[in-house]
Amino acid sequence: MDWVSRSYVLGFFVYIGFFSWLPTSRVGAQINLAPSQNWDGNDGPWSTFEVQIGTPPQVARVLISNLDSSLWVPVPEGCNERDPADCPEQRGGLFSYNDSSTWEGRGFYELPSQARSFLDYSANSLVGFDNITLGGMGSGGPSIGTSVVTGMGEKDFFLGHLGLHHQPLNISNFTDQHRSPLTSLFEDQKIPSLTWSYTAGAYYRDDKTYGSLILGGYDATRSNVHHNLTVKMPVDTTRDLRLAITAISSHGKTLLDAEIYAFIDSSIPHIWLPIDVCTRFEEAFGLNYDSTTQLYRVNDTLHDQLLRSNASVVISVASSLRAEEPNGSVIDITLPYGAFNTTATYPLLSSDTNSTSRYFPLRRASNSSQYTLGRTFLQEAYLHVDYGRSIFTISQTLFPSDPAEPGNVIAVYPGTNSTDISEGADQGDGETQPSPKPNNGMIAGITIGAVLSIGGVIAPGYFYRRYRHRRASRALQDSHGSQYSGSQRSGSQQGAVENKSEELTAELPGDVGKEDDWQVTNRHLLDGREIRQVRLYRGRARPITTTSRSPDLYRGGRTPTSERISRSTLKSESDGVNRENREIFELPGQTVQELP
Repeated sequence: MDWVSRSYVLGFFVYIGFFSWLPTSRVGAQINLAPSQNWDGNDGPWSTFEVQIGTPPQVARVLISNLDSSLWVPVPEGCNERDPADCPEQRGGLFSYNDSSTWEGRGFYELPSQARSFLDYSANSLVGFDNITLGGMGSGGPSIGTSVVTGMGEKDFFLGHLGLHHQPLNISNFTDQHRSPLTSLFEDQKIPSLTWSYTAGAYYRDDKTYGSLILGGYDATRSNVHHNLTVKMPVDTTRDLRLAITAISSHGKTLLDAEIYAFIDSSIPHIWLPIDVCTRFEEAFGLNYDSTTQLYRVNDTLHDQLLRSNASVVISVASSLRAEEPNGSVIDITLPYGAFNTTATYPLLSSDTNSTSRYFPLRRASNSSQYTLGRTFLQEAYLHVDYGRSIFTISQTLFPSDPAEPGNVIAVYPGTNSTDISEGADQGDGETQPSPKPNNGMIAGITIGAVLSIGGVIAPGYFYRRYRHRRASRALQDSHGSQYSGSQRSGSQQGAVENKSEELTAELPGDVGKEDDWQVTNRHLLDGREIRQVRLYRGRARPITTTSRSPDLYRGGRTPTSERISRSTLKSESDGVNRENREIFELPGQTVQELP
């Protein structure tokens, strides 16, 4: 293989390599955050995830929140002498901020829970900054760097949680803004997009499937990509995951008469519904409401009965109410009774630290601002959120046959179709979501890459053609020089020209071929100079140019600069007629002739 062939091969691999590099060269890969392998909480059990905080790092097990923009974690003030001895363990681990050399406290503030103020959640917190790394010790998880840490000293939120909202957090005023963990990962190019996907896990299933959290992508083995619902986020960014509930039923019984809007909140366990809907749940499942704890407590007898009946609830959701969008897509999320089989412990029930009771995670909402789908719903619903496109997607959660398998985790990039859920997939009632157009950055990158790659393929051929052209010219000049050394011309009309005539070579435009391709023409004398050979030009007639340099100079290498033939006297061997200031042209397929 000569060097030209190797150049073409190299150019081809440069072309392929560049486009393989282009989509991912400046962004990180999606992050599949492994669950902690624990079931935690005083209102669960719930699958948690590990994070490391401070220097040296301290590990805490936390839940996920779609409403918050910081890490919430219990601090030592959250456990006291009245609490069980294992209070720190029950709460997923405490963050001892005084033991961290990188802690920077900012003071005590009210918990940033504006979105939950409708549900009567409120508490004080210790706010500061420290290093955060996702995953447990030795997991190799990504570092978020210095970020806001919200220390919880009260028990309204028993476990901490990782806030996944992309909006910055304002601590003291609107100008004192700090990046959220998700935004930090994206801007530091550790994930490819402002997206995440989550399902809460299912303790009630035989294999006790843990939760799944993907940052910058989704897990195709956990989401039903062929039957899902894509929803545009509303303008209100504090509660931007809003669904229309069009129907609720259980074994043919209608539990919801009028359609409602509800908000998704993964940080709370309950489903908050209108009081009349709760009443129908009581009738369908035999529930009893405890006004003291405001919980629907379930005794062992009722629990066994519901298990035997294989009870379930179907919640039909859409992007908007049917009155607003009659032909909108609707999908059903089916929750078996096991999804409602949760356990309440201290301090939800009483001051008795040993008290435990099953309860049905349904809460009575006093107005529409409280309608909420909490973590119970997300056990059987797979949630994908894309802040870059201001959409989120809901589908029925799938449970792999082998929960230990890593799944099929797919990255989502800005400007690409989020999750492929909408690309060629059935959108609820068969509607297909179109793919968005590539963004300007992708178009510019592809254009530049195409130009560079094509140039890398063409350039070797171009320079090789120039190389062949020069080599052929030099060979011709050397040949003329050797022939000239012993040649002399004399003629009856012209007279003898001894040792003074110079041989001129007319190099014409066009491709240079082999020596066999050259044709000998009739001899013409130009002021005593002789054109012995010319190459016929494949094209329209062009002026023939010559040079009057000695043969020795021709052997020097580069072809000298040509000049157009324009002489005061032009003599021909055939007639000897003088012609003033004429040019010689070469016609295609013909020998060199004088113009009439």
